[in-house]
This record gives sequence, structure tokens and C-alpha cells, in this order.
Amino acid sequence: MAVLTPHTPEEFFAGHEDGLAVYRSVTAAVAALGDYEERVSRSQIALRHGRSFAFVWRPGQYLRSEVPAVLSIALRRRVESPRIKEVVRPAPRVWMHHLEMRSPGEVDDQVAQWLAEAYLDQAPDPEQQRDQAGQAEGQEPGPTDRGES
Repeated sequence: MAVLTPHTPEEFFAGHEDGLAVYRSVTAAVAALGDYEERVSRSQIALRHGRSFAFVWRPGQYLRSEVPAVLSIALRRRVESPRIKEVVRPAPRVWMHHLEMRSPGEVDDQVAQWLAEAYLDQAPDPEQQRDQAGQAEGQEPGPTDRGES
């Protein structure tokens, strides 16, 4: 039997309304920061601003858990807080912080600050955007695109 990839947050959290409510609280905090993109996959919903900066997923997909959603926030520094379940370092400049979210109200000012930091950390580089726009118009790549300094 083929597993269908969800296309919307509602499909991702089908049958898990408490997780969807947490997700909506996260996206309300992110929307206050500006434009962002969401990418829904079978395993998670990625929030992007240039690059992915936060992920919401259901731990019950992978292990026995009563937690409706986990919020994973990518920061350039390690944050110490009793609210954070686990911190991993998937890349030299990325610390991934996993928070078990039991209710929408847990997306409070502190979580919103971490989301804002991650959002700004992953913002598109204006110079890179300009170079990409020029390439899209058929212009030659700039020196940084050729690996030159």
C-alpha cells in the first residue's frame, strides 16, 4: 500500500487536531515576522525564509508519544533551557533545538523570540538574491558565483 504525501498542514495533522492547533500557533508567531514558505512532507512541515528555520512534526509517527507536536528550531547557537527536550548539531553552524509542544499556549514570547532569531538567521542573502535574479534574466554570473573572490 502506497503512503500518500500530505499536501497541506490539515492533511499532515489529519486526526490529530491538537497537533494542528500547535502548528497554527507556531505559524501565527512566524507570520508576525514577515513572509515565509511552508513545505509539507510525510515526516514534517518545514517553515522557510530563504532556508528552513523551523520544523513541526508529530512524534507519534515514529515512537510512542502523547505529545501532539514537536517544534524544531534551527539556531546558530546552542540555547540552554529546561523547555528544550534535546539539542543536536547537524552542521557546524546549526544547533537544532527540539521542543515538545503540548498546547498552542506553549508558543509564548520566549518561543516566539527563538523563532524570530531563527527566521533572521536563515534570511536570504540580498546579494545572493540579486545574483540569482540576474542569472534568471540571462546575465553572466557574478564573481562569487564562479567561485572567485
